[in-house]
Amino acid sequence: MFTSATGNRIDPRNVNRWWDKACERAEIPHTRVHDLRHTAASLLFSAGVDLNEIRALLRHTRLATMADIYVDILDEVRRSTARSMDDILARLHRPSATDGDENGEGDQAVKT
Repeated sequence: MFTSATGNRIDPRNVNRWWDKACERAEIPHTRVHDLRHTAASLLFSAGVDLNEIRALLRHTRLATMADIYVDILDEVRRSTARSMDDILARLHRPSATDGDENGEGDQAVKT
């Protein structure tokens, strides 16, 4: 809900008309004012803000509501989690410099 400088409620149709004109002047594709919530949530998530904090800011009572509405954000969470797991597994399977060969002996430096 938007209010005027005097605190009176502004008719949503007037907000939409103002927004449409602003988009036209800026030469950007038409978007709905409500789309700004989605953009804000995406930007906050990208900045590392906790999903519960975003949920509270958007005044959703349940995280599941956000999951339904902002599924692309949660898809990025899943991709990020998968990348993190890949990194962990790669480190676990990477041989270290002190690992020995099959005879139990590590690589020895050759002196010349």
